[in-house]
Amino acid sequence: MRDVKKKRGAGAVSAFLGAGSGIEGTLEFQGTMRVDGNVRGKIIGDTLIIGKNAVVNADIAVRCAVIMGEVSGTVEAGEKIEICPPGCVAGDIRSPLVSINSGAVFNGNCGMESPRTGSPEKLPDEVGKLSSGKTSEEDNIWHLSQK
Repeated sequence: MRDVKKKRGAGAVSAFLGAGSGIEGTLEFQGTMRVDGNVRGKIIGDTLIIGKNAVVNADIAVRCAVIMGEVSGTVEAGEKIEICPPGCVAGDIRSPLVSINSGAVFNGNCGMESPRTGSPEKLPDEVGKLSSGKTSEEDNIWHLSQK
């Protein structure tokens, strides 16, 4: 007789905070977590899904965030932040990839930073460096015309 076990998919939810539940403090997790209840404090983890009935008053630091509920606080994601209707975010967000779908609400500042190039403010210096180490406009024109 064979022992058949279902394997969890890469996107399977590994932790869940249901509607009517709440937590105050620091919530740390691995894998994918879905929040449909209330959270106050900090959330740190991998992939976070905030359901449409969730109310989160927290600073969030995750790899990916999908927000369909209400979030107040700073959201930082290493890969992406997606705000879907009826989601509402009041606070600053920062991620290399940000998607705010039609019908979602976002009030705050947004910073997008590519993991390969650093912050947008640093991009011109990195791009402008030539083999000579010079970054003047004249050298850039010369360098481009030599190709």
